[in-house]
Amino acid sequence: LDRIAPRPAADPFVARWYHAMIAYLFSGARYGEAAPLLRSAAVLLPDNASILFDRACLSETLGSPQVQSVLNDPRARPVMPARDEPGRQLTLVVPIGERQANADAEALFRQAIDADGSLVEARVRLGRLLLIRGRDAEAATMLAQAVTAARDPAVAYLAHLLAARAATRLGRLDEADAHTDAALALFPGAQSARIAKSYVALQRADAAGALDPINREVIQDEFLR
Repeated sequence: LDRIAPRPAADPFVARWYHAMIAYLFSGARYGEAAPLLRSAAVLLPDNASILFDRACLSETLGSPQVQSVLNDPRARPVMPARDEPGRQLTLVVPIGERQANADAEALFRQAIDADGSLVEARVRLGRLLLIRGRDAEAATMLAQAVTAARDPAVAYLAHLLAARAATRLGRLDEADAHTDAALALFPGAQSARIAKSYVALQRADAAGALDPINREVIQDEFLR
């Protein structure tokens, strides 16, 4: 790919190849293998929306509790570099903290959206990061844009679910309830949406309304058994 004339970045195939390969590696949680590909892609295609999105997703993953729990485990501390064969140096990956990983992801998602405003999933993921970082009003605005633009049912579902969380934190309970209903309309059996609807009712001190979605889930679960 690096040798494509006159320059690799001018050939659309290069961006598609990187994006497809990275998606394949992400699907198997092979993040260590995706990282060097992303570094190469960032050099060749620094402003490509798909590559910016992929880089943001990797940073987001590095900031996740699952990865951070490993990085912060004393048993997982890196060892000294070693050579496994002549001329090949095994380099260390410096562990990144949650705050920095999330900050990197936020910056990259914003760049991806600037490069391609139709990347709805980037808005959803950015909204989730803003919620994690305590910027609820900003998250609500971002997620409202995602809800309006989403066409994929799975992406729309997540946008509604996160928008409900933002609205609940802001005390806009009617809005939060509407988002949970929209999420359930897309996926009626979704447990997370039922729990979210229950939580909104709890904020109103509505015990019956909080129990109803949970009881429905229990009944459905017993039926399936």
